[in-house]
Amino acid sequence: MKKRITFSVNNSSTIDAIDDYSNAKGYSRSEVISFLLNATVPALNKITSQYHIAQTLESTLGCIFEEKVPSIARGEPKLTYEEFFHSVWNTHIRHRNEVVDQDFYAHKIPHDKMGKSEKKLIHKKLSYIIKSFNVKKAIFIYTDRRVNHKHLIAGGLSNIILIKETVYDGCFFDLSSIVIMPIFELITFGVEAVLKRNKTPPKQSCYCWIPIYYTNDLAVMVPVIAEGDTPQKAMKGGDAIIINPFNGEVSHTF
Repeated sequence: MKKRITFSVNNSSTIDAIDDYSNAKGYSRSEVISFLLNATVPALNKITSQYHIAQTLESTLGCIFEEKVPSIARGEPKLTYEEFFHSVWNTHIRHRNEVVDQDFYAHKIPHDKMGKSEKKLIHKKLSYIIKSFNVKKAIFIYTDRRVNHKHLIAGGLSNIILIKETVYDGCFFDLSSIVIMPIFELITFGVEAVLKRNKTPPKQSCYCWIPIYYTNDLAVMVPVIAEGDTPQKAMKGGDAIIINPFNGEVSHTF
């Protein structure tokens, strides 16, 4: 989404350099300035994130020193983005309750993937649970799924994660971009490499990816991005997500 801004430059040589580049490349001045600003966004996001992490650490350490002053000075603890946002996920994003489901649903298609009937019935159940617990979203994750083509049913064991918030201190947990990744590949190559290997490039830059669930040697991963960079479609999103990790299915529409 384009947004018009106005600012002043205190160095005329800066504008001269921008204009020279504009003329050489055939771009407008505003296009060049926009390109330069966009290039700084990843660095600014990291700086902002580190600032918030530092504040959290200072607050935590302050509480520790109020209770007890250690006799031996320790090295300064280092907290990664993944550790920080995973902690935020557990304390501020997900609800402390988790619902277990063992039902079977209508399955009228010849293959093992989830059909419209199955997803529609699960979505109906999730809508009821969301209202009952007064939460924003619910994530249905199969941990053991069986398909019986003879009796036209599918289902098994699943966990339902309840989501009370999706934003924390300007950071958005983008549940619309959930990706299922093999744990072994994550350990061996890291998130970015796994995304490239599976040809699922991220929609935009993010602070980090965090695991929100593990099942059958697979990890359910969610990116954390700056709230200001979040597309309206992702921000509004649906209130129900259905995941069938056995077939790599993540459904947001029903």
